[in-house]
Amino acid sequence: MEMNCKEARRLLVAQADAELRGEQAAELARHLAGCAACRAEFEALKQDAVLLRSEPAVEAPEGISRAALERIRRPRRPLFLPVWQAAAAAVVVAAGLWFGIVLGNVLTGPEFAFRNCPPAVRAEMQKLMAGLDRPGGEM
Repeated sequence: MEMNCKEARRLLVAQADAELRGEQAAELARHLAGCAACRAEFEALKQDAVLLRSEPAVEAPEGISRAALERIRRPRRPLFLPVWQAAAAAVVVAAGLWFGIVLGNVLTGPEFAFRNCPPAVRAEMQKLMAGLDRPGGEM
């Protein structure tokens, strides 16, 4: 089976670093012989590899390995809230909404709450509210 460009591109870096051996190396060589685009990419990778090898090695600052390992080993916080925290947040939001509605009705009175209701509903609610104002009145 003949190698396609996608398969060849996966092997180009290994070949540029002289890490590819055996049948894969031979198959890649056959593909490069017939594909100008992959051959050009391979030549650019080889030049990059030569440039990288020609640069002097850089010494890491003292203690960087220890600091990196400590950061890697540090426990990570979960991305999402644990279930109990999500439930607590939902309770707080629900309580806030309820409190806001109740406080809004207390501050503005029932007339404000029913002002956008149809007249029949408003009249019925006013009768109910009037009944609650009397001693012993219940809904």
